[in-house]
Amino acid sequence: MLTPNFKIDREFRGHVEDVRSIASQSGSSSYFATASRDKTIRIWNLDHDETSLLEQKVFNGHDSFVTCVHWVPEGFLDFKEEILLSGSRDRRVLVWSIPRGLVLKELNGHAMDITAVIVLKNGDIVTASQDSHICVWRKFKLLKTLSGHISSVLSLAALTDSEFLSGG
Repeated sequence: MLTPNFKIDREFRGHVEDVRSIASQSGSSSYFATASRDKTIRIWNLDHDETSLLEQKVFNGHDSFVTCVHWVPEGFLDFKEEILLSGSRDRRVLVWSIPRGLVLKELNGHAMDITAVIVLKNGDIVTASQDSHICVWRKFKLLKTLSGHISSVLSLAALTDSEFLSGG
């Protein structure tokens, strides 16, 4: 078995602080989003050559640094456009219209920093926080707050339509 020859292909510059999360467009390798301590989310296009402007959009709306981002395909969560979910140290999850760059919804339910956000196949949104809780949202309303971690919940992974893993 040959070892792949990994190398840096290109750099994407635009954030003024470190990047905390990356999410790619489902079904395409052309677009991705980055979240940063500079309180912004940026959309990038991989299809441009190195001399073109790669940054497509900048989203501002969080009051503290953005810790996680999740790309949601068009037609999912009852939206006829692609959306992003972003979590922040400001304890909010924002639901963004990617084409319009606007906040569509705001989810509030955690007492500390949001650390992870995912969408399950059944449409439920799951958020994790440093407050040691997990919130499950259905149609943008808080459905249930789960406890059981003794410290921060730092990561989430979707499994089935309604199941997920969490790690702290």
